Parts: sequence; structure tokens; C-alpha cells
Amino acid sequence: MVQLRLNGSKITGNFPSSLCRLVNLSAIELGGNRFSGPIPPEIGNCKKLQRLDLSGNYFSPELPNEIKRLTHLVTLNISSNLITRRIPPEILHCKMLQRLDFSRKAFSYDIPHQLGSLL
Repeated sequence: MVQLRLNGSKITGNFPSSLCRLVNLSAIELGGNRFSGPIPPEIGNCKKLQRLDLSGNYFSPELPNEIKRLTHLVTLNISSNLITRRIPPEILHCKMLQRLDFSRKAFSYDIPHQLGSLL
């Protein structure tokens, strides 16, 4: 499997960390479900991931630092979640990133000023 698209499927529960064993995935699209809890650090195992859409869920409280291992990531959408903590500076390791959507968030920390270096 190369892409997993389960958008709008009304799936509940935690992010299934077993998905992170599918290391050849280029896309994980879980937007518009009812997932909750943390995004597992094992997400960093999906090193070929180019698109990660977790929008419209209840993930909290922050992105894991292991996001830095997703060096092929082009699109990251975590809009409309319950993520309120910092945007990890490790996101700067994602040099291929072209689309970053953190809309509809209430961060309690500043956005890293280095984010502009990705442009």
C-alpha cells in the first residue's frame, strides 16, 4: 500500500500506531474523523510520507518531535484539532514542506520564527 485515505469515515479512537509500520506510505489522509489523543511518535517511521492530513479530528496536545524524520513531507494539515502546545522546531527538518496548515488552532506558544526559512 502506498496511500491510505480514510477521510470523513467517522472513525473514533486513538491514532492507530500500527499504521506507522507501513513504512512505504506516501500519504496518510485521516481528515474529518473523530480520532483523539496524541499523534504517536512512531509517525516518524513513515519516512517516505509526502502528505499527512489529520485535519478535523481531536488530536492533542502537540505534534511529536519525531515529525523531523519526515524529510519528504510536502503537505502537513493538522487544522481543526485540539493541538494547543508549541509547533515543534523540529518541523524545520522537513525541507520539502510546501503546504503547512495549522488553521483553527489556539497555540499557547509562539510559532517558531525559523519557519520562514522553509520558504
